[in-house]
Amino acid sequence: MSTSDPVDTDFDLLPPDPALVNPDLALDAALAPVDDMQPDAPIPFGKSWQFDFITGQFVRRGSLPAETYELDTLVVWVEKTLRTAAYTYPIYTDSYGIDTSEPIIGETWSDEMLGPLQDVVTEALLTHDRITDVTDFSAYQDPFDEILYASFTVVTDATTTGQAQTLDFNNVPILQ
Repeated sequence: MSTSDPVDTDFDLLPPDPALVNPDLALDAALAPVDDMQPDAPIPFGKSWQFDFITGQFVRRGSLPAETYELDTLVVWVEKTLRTAAYTYPIYTDSYGIDTSEPIIGETWSDEMLGPLQDVVTEALLTHDRITDVTDFSAYQDPFDEILYASFTVVTDATTTGQAQTLDFNNVPILQ
């Protein structure tokens, strides 16, 4: 067989009749709206690394950092967000972290600060695509270490089961 001989592949690379393929109909079909589209699946929470905020180190599993998945990843994200001052680290967007320009941050705690603090915390947490609400908010300042702590419930969007999930957070330090 010479190199110029055609190879028999038992199938045609082109349609048998060019009249069978109408480019206008093919384009119309490709651009037509799809009526039976399913709603987009929720964005996955993904995975991250488990972090011990008390020791300031990643939790290890053998020689590697321990991984977190799904809601555990969100728990780490929430606590990390509330411990990070906005506009401080160039790795984060300007919408990440607690806005320290509010006069309530760094002040001696009083009950009148609860509303503004709730607004700051809620604004920081609602930047996450899957968090839809922050409820049951309370806060206090430890008189000994002067750290401001917040407790609240995070409401996520509907999961594949169709129901929103809630996560309770207790005594999360703000900007520590």
